Amino acid sequence: MKCRVYDLKVNSDARGNLVAIESLKDVCFDIKRIFYIYGNQNRLPRAGHANRQTSEALICLQGNCRVVLNDGVKREFILDRPDRLLYIASGVWVELDGFTEDCILLVLANDDYKQDIITDNYHEFLEMMK
Repeated sequence: MKCRVYDLKVNSDARGNLVAIESLKDVCFDIKRIFYIYGNQNRLPRAGHANRQTSEALICLQGNCRVVLNDGVKREFILDRPDRLLYIASGVWVELDGFTEDCILLVLANDDYKQDIITDNYHEFLEMMK
């Protein structure tokens, strides 16, 4: 499966909520890189690319955003909960938009950043899918 939504386990008590994420347990890969997107006051789109090797897991820690994925079938997801994870395998076209001003989007990746394994050309991506 190229993309899937997972509900993460929330540990709650009088002090609040805690969500733990472990490599190869809560995500299906070894986490090599973590980054986050925030402060998109102009609500400009992000991503617009496919990664040939890297898989990612997205979690919206605050606010919400829309994720549009294409792996031969176009799917749309609204990320709006810090206990929900969207897994995206390599080879999937990713578009991010609809950011609320307070959105904080956490991304976990199974590989280091490498520009040469990313395509931001949609026609090249379609050729890659054949």
